Amino acid sequence: MATAPSTSTAPSREQLQYWRTDLRYKVIQLWVSGCGFAVVIISLWFNAYQVSINSKALRANVGHSVASLVTDMDKIFISNPELIPYFYSGESINVEDKQYQRAQQVAIMFLDVFDIVVTQNKHFTDQWEKPSAWNQWMIDVFSSSPILRDTFDEYQDWYGDNLKAIRMSARPKKK
Repeated sequence: MATAPSTSTAPSREQLQYWRTDLRYKVIQLWVSGCGFAVVIISLWFNAYQVSINSKALRANVGHSVASLVTDMDKIFISNPELIPYFYSGESINVEDKQYQRAQQVAIMFLDVFDIVVTQNKHFTDQWEKPSAWNQWMIDVFSSSPILRDTFDEYQDWYGDNLKAIRMSARPKKK
């Protein structure tokens, strides 16, 4: 006579062992996943911290490079004070003047510095405390320097569109 299979609702010993082992593996997987998540969060925090440090370094480098160029321009006027009126007082200089070549070379240097400043001002706007101040400085010098305007107009293809826009917004100052 065949015996009927057991219909007991209690799990067998093998089944209990399987569930314990399965639960242990799931706890380990959960712990590993949690640790991985924590590592990702910590990595993101360190990356954000590093970006903030790099941003400060970038600001310092951009500021230093422009300040250095502008200071070098200032040194030209310390060495050649006779050129100051042609750049800051609205005084014109004649092509036959013995200072004309030097004044035009200084104008080209000014324009090169302006081109660098306007490019950095465009690409690193968030690195400046007041980006518009640089544009205003360039507009003011253009406005007070006929040799600078004339030199730019003669060599405008050497420079970018942003500097051209600044040049166009400069109006000659009246003496």
